Amino acid sequence: MRAPEATQFAAIITVTSKMSDKPVIKEDVEKFNKKSLKRVSTSEKNTLPNQETIEQEKKLNAEGRT
Repeated sequence: MRAPEATQFAAIITVTSKMSDKPVIKEDVEKFNKKSLKRVSTSEKNTLPNQETIEQEKKLNAEGRT
């Protein structure tokens, strides 16, 4: 078995130190300014077909049309 090279150890140390240097997310969430958010209105874009439409499609499919 070969001994690991020094560069492999350096990469592991670098990755580990970068992960711990990240800011704590909880603090960011607590400091977030909710007033900067804008109100939006949502609208339904994909409505379900009604019973009449379903029956028409069934009839067309039974006749061999799509």
